[in-house]
Amino acid sequence: MKKLNCHLVHLSQNIFQMIHKVIFLASLLFVTKMLSAQSFSVGFRAGYTLADVDFREVKDVGILFEAPNKKVLNGFHAGLDGRIEFNERWAVLTGMQFNRKGYRSELYWPSGPAVANYFFQYLTIPVVGDFRIWRGLSVQAGMEAGILLDARLKSAGENVDLEDNGIYTNFDSGVVAGLEYQVHNFFIGARYTLGLINLFKDIRFTDHDGNEIHTGAHNRAAQFSAGYRYPFGK
Repeated sequence: MKKLNCHLVHLSQNIFQMIHKVIFLASLLFVTKMLSAQSFSVGFRAGYTLADVDFREVKDVGILFEAPNKKVLNGFHAGLDGRIEFNERWAVLTGMQFNRKGYRSELYWPSGPAVANYFFQYLTIPVVGDFRIWRGLSVQAGMEAGILLDARLKSAGENVDLEDNGIYTNFDSGVVAGLEYQVHNFFIGARYTLGLINLFKDIRFTDHDGNEIHTGAHNRAAQFSAGYRYPFGK
């Protein structure tokens, strides 16, 4: 049974890695298509992120994973944004953004309890379909892939580099859904990203009695953005 579970874990990880590569390939194809398209726009987006991490069966695994009184983390995102239009209703968006995710919790130090901020910094590439439903209002759905740039814990004056411990996976991907409203070349929008990849690498955790602990953690993020795209080819 344990061998079957391990096989399923490796299979799911391979599937997610394949999805991750497909997203990057789709972004490359998007850029190639955009360069030859008659109607596309390029600009920037930036905004506020409400980030969180969904933990499953995580307990007694040490200071790096404890999440008592867990709350959402105030983050941000900023970067390039591109849009290619196929007709008046359908378009595809992609880009490349710096994206701060993570969560806020509480740690108990010798001096007492203190707020603990877990920061996960990603370089993300979304590939999102856009369908205009009314004037400048459109609905969006797609995928997002990310590379982990940095992971750290800040609490009680301490700044701990979590990436050095080799516990967190270097990649992330998830499904994206949202809304956008565009006026001339300016736009505002909201997106929600549901992470699919376990943030922990394939590491076996045990409790004090040596029993295996099944751990799982997935990113969750709500983004509120504003930006500008300059049109070409019109």
